[in-house]
Amino acid sequence: PGFEAGLYGSITVADLDANFWEEPISQPRVKSRHLTMQQPSDWANLPSEFLKYHLSIYLPLPYARQVCKSWSKSILANAVVFHHLKSFREDALQYSRYIIVDAIGYDDGQKILKNLNTNRAIAKLVWAKQMLDKEILPLLDAITESQYLKELSIQAGGMGTRGVCKLLDAVQQNSSLRVLALTRLRVDDAAIITSLTSMVKINTTLTRLELVNGEFDHKLDLSPLSDALKASRTLKELFIDGNSIYSGQLAQLAPGISENTSLSTLNIGDNFISDATDICGIVESNTRLSTLSIRGNFGDADSSYSERVLVALSRGNFSCLDLGGSGLASCKSPCIRSAIVTCSKTLRALSLDYNKIAPHVPVIADPLSVCLNLQRLSLKSCFIGMEGILNLLEKLKACPKLLDLNLDGNILDDKSAASIAASLSALESLESLSIGDNSFGDEGSVLLASSLSNLCILDLHNNDISARGVVSVLNAVEANSKLESLSLKHNSLDRASLKQIVASLSRSQALTNLNLAECGHLGPDSVSALVEALSHFSVSKACRINLAQALTDEELRARASALRPQGSFVSLKLFGSTTHKMD
Repeated sequence: PGFEAGLYGSITVADLDANFWEEPISQPRVKSRHLTMQQPSDWANLPSEFLKYHLSIYLPLPYARQVCKSWSKSILANAVVFHHLKSFREDALQYSRYIIVDAIGYDDGQKILKNLNTNRAIAKLVWAKQMLDKEILPLLDAITESQYLKELSIQAGGMGTRGVCKLLDAVQQNSSLRVLALTRLRVDDAAIITSLTSMVKINTTLTRLELVNGEFDHKLDLSPLSDALKASRTLKELFIDGNSIYSGQLAQLAPGISENTSLSTLNIGDNFISDATDICGIVESNTRLSTLSIRGNFGDADSSYSERVLVALSRGNFSCLDLGGSGLASCKSPCIRSAIVTCSKTLRALSLDYNKIAPHVPVIADPLSVCLNLQRLSLKSCFIGMEGILNLLEKLKACPKLLDLNLDGNILDDKSAASIAASLSALESLESLSIGDNSFGDEGSVLLASSLSNLCILDLHNNDISARGVVSVLNAVEANSKLESLSLKHNSLDRASLKQIVASLSRSQALTNLNLAECGHLGPDSVSALVEALSHFSVSKACRINLAQALTDEELRARASALRPQGSFVSLKLFGSTTHKMD
C-alpha cells in the first residue's frame, strides 16, 4: 500500500568511507522518497513518522548494531534488510525483519539460515542466489521450528528432487508461513508432486503459492495436486506461470481450481495452453476469482479459443485481467466489448499487451470509458498507430483514477507527438507513462517530456533520440516539480553530453532516477568523464544514474574508488563484463 500511494523510499547505508556520506538532513520531509544520513549517530534523532514511510533499509555493515538499537521495534517492522556484501556481520541478524540473500558466501549463508529458528524478528527470507541441496539442512530445521517466518522465497534451480521434497515436507509442518515462492523449480519427478500435494493439503496457513519460471515434465500426472487444491480452504493466490504446462495438464488441475472456495488470484500465463476449454471452465465455475492472467497462451491457436475465453470472462467481475499475447487479433469485437463492460465496475488493471488489436480499438475504447475505477492499462506492442491511440486517449479522459499507462511499441512518430501530448495532458490523474519502442526522435520526445507536467514516471526508451536530444529532454523536465524517474534507455549518448546531463540533474527539481542504460558503448573513459562532471556540480539529492556499461571488474573498482571523494551523493549503476555486479 505504501508503494502504491507513492510513499516508497529507502535509507541507504553503504560500506564506504565516512567522507562519502551525503550532507545530514536536519528536518527530513515526511514523504521524502530517499534519505542518506551523514553519520550513524544522526539516525537516532529521526522522527518515527518519517521512517515509517521508508520500506527499504540496507544494513549489512559494522554500523548495523548501533543503528538498530536506536530504533524502535515499530520502525524495524517496516525494514527490509539486504545482506549481499562480502563483509557480513552476524550481529545484524538479531535486528533484521526481512532478509534478502544475494551474493554472499556459503559460510555467511549458513549463519543466516541457522539464525532463523531462534530469531523472532525475521519474518521474510528471500534467497536470491541459487539454493543448493548442501545448503538446505539448516533451512529445513528453521522452517520446521520457526513460529515467526511469514514469507519464504527461494531460487530452486540448483536443487534436486530429494532437496525439494525435504523442503516441501518442512513447509508442510510449519504453522506460521503465509507465502512460499519457488522459482526455476524443475518438477520432473512424481515424488515432487507427492510432496507438493501433501503440503497444500496439510498446511493450513499458506495463502500464497508461487511456482514460477520452472518446468513441469509434461508426462507427470497433476491430478493429485488438483485434489489438494480442491480441499484447501486458505490458499488465496496461485502462480504457476512460465512452467511449460500443457493443455492436458491444465485439464488435470482444472477441477481443483474450479472447486476451490478460497482462491481469488490465478496466474497461468506463459505456458503451452492452446485449448480454451479448461480455462473457460475455471472462469465460469470459480466465481471468487478476481485476478486472472492467461498471458502468452493461444498465440498460435485458432482465434476461436481466445474468443471463447472472452465470452467466459463476460460472465465474471474481475478487478485485474492480463490477456497479453493471447491471440486477440482476430476475435470478434462484441466479445471484447462484452468482457470489458461486464467488469467495468470492478476493473482496476487491464493488460492487452502483444495483441494486434488495431482493428478493434474503437470497440475496446468505448467500454473503457465506463471503467471508472481503472488504474492501470497496458497496450504494449499492439501496433495501434496514431489514429487509434488518439481515439483511445479521448475515451480514457472519462477514467478519473487512471494512474499508469503503457503505450510502448505502437508505431508512433514525431508527427503524432503534438496531438498525443495534448491528449495525454488531459489525463489529469496519470502519474506513470511508458511510451518507448516508438520513433518520436529528438523533437517529439522533448515535446512529450515538456508537456506532461503531472507525471512522476516517464519512460522514453528506444525512441531514436540522439545524444543531443537526450540532453534536450533533460533540460525540458528541469522545471517539472513531480517527475522523479526518467528512462532514456536504448537511445544515444556520448561522452561530451555527460557533463550537461549532470548539470541538468543538479538543476532538476524532483528527478532522482535517470536510466541511460545501453545508450551505446561509451567505454571506461565515460565513467571517468562522469566523475569529473560530478566534481563540478552539487547534486543536492540522492540520485540514481544507470549507465549499464560493459566494463571489467578492475575498471569498475577503479572508477568506484574515484567516486568516493565527491561531495554529492550519486548512485551509479554499472555492470562488469564478468559474472560480478557492482552497485
